[in-house]
Amino acid sequence: MENYYRVRAELSVSALKENFKRILEKTDSKSRVMAVVKSNAYGHGIEHVVPVLDQEGADAFAVASVQEGVQVRKLTNKSILVLGFTHPSEYVTAAENHIMLTVFSLEQAQILSEIMVRHNLKADIHIKIETGMQRIGFVPNLVNAELIRQISKLPAVTIRGYFTHFSRSDEKDKSHAQKQMDTFLSFMKMLEKRGLEIPLVHMANSAAIMEMPSSYAKLPYPSMVRAGIMLYGLYPSGEMDREAFALRSVMSLSSHIVHLKWVEKGTPVGYGGSYEAEKDMRIATVPVGYGDGYPRHLSNTGYVLIHGQKAPIRGRVCMDQMMVDVTDIPEARLLDKVILFNEDLSVETLADLSGTISYEIVCQLTDRVERFVTD
Repeated sequence: MENYYRVRAELSVSALKENFKRILEKTDSKSRVMAVVKSNAYGHGIEHVVPVLDQEGADAFAVASVQEGVQVRKLTNKSILVLGFTHPSEYVTAAENHIMLTVFSLEQAQILSEIMVRHNLKADIHIKIETGMQRIGFVPNLVNAELIRQISKLPAVTIRGYFTHFSRSDEKDKSHAQKQMDTFLSFMKMLEKRGLEIPLVHMANSAAIMEMPSSYAKLPYPSMVRAGIMLYGLYPSGEMDREAFALRSVMSLSSHIVHLKWVEKGTPVGYGGSYEAEKDMRIATVPVGYGDGYPRHLSNTGYVLIHGQKAPIRGRVCMDQMMVDVTDIPEARLLDKVILFNEDLSVETLADLSGTISYEIVCQLTDRVERFVTD
């Protein structure tokens, strides 16, 4: 009988290492590698992921906030970059922890400079360039080239790199991503003409690392790639060529059967009676729900694996529990292991069934799901 636990996410360190090795082989020393560990390392646990990637040779780490950066700083001496907006109230904390910030306006840079001078600190920054995502960044034009030149002259602030982000590099058609890259590189030349040094550029996300080597290899500037979802063994989209770039899923999620019962044909199951038993059925209760981050959209749509066989979800996924049909799994017993996802039931499969993406499923796993390193 399995040792009982309510729900557990098991992490394969060997898979994480193997995925990172593939990235190093692909980039082949043409670029440095920034490991993206925002959102608690895509739900896998910063404390588990960062030390491994640090040891394996990651050059830098990317986060979404200063708070995440402070967590990562406790685990590594490598460079850390906040990819998004940082409020001025966090500038001192960032500088004290040697966390680089993303800047995308002159006003933001001026406030940062003033605070650094006042506190006798220095800030390293990366400039974000907007090339087609329409999120944050300087639009490439003459006016903004001059504003960036002014930023480069501010006291206590040093530009360490320039970057942009592809919005459609995970599509088979790379024309939009190519246009973004051309726009970005053209703007870098514009900055150079104004006397600015280009110490580092980075634009390649996971999809571009896999299928757009031109976005990091043979560039006229030192380059870096930002490896995110691929680190964790998941593909950026269904349009990626999986055979050309093999990955191993790092996380599996499991639980146990805590109750078994027979219900008669016509019996409503779960909240709202959204499912009625089509025949006399054997129902198993699994103590996992949307309170753990398991998608409620899998209600009456998804399935789990018990003894390697599909057990369809019946009724609505509850906050802490859900019911599955084990009528056709007669060997199912109390406290048997339940696979919520693993190499045989992929996160991508659940994402397709619930109308979302793999990123969301792993990122939304809550703190009450124990992360457990298996190797």
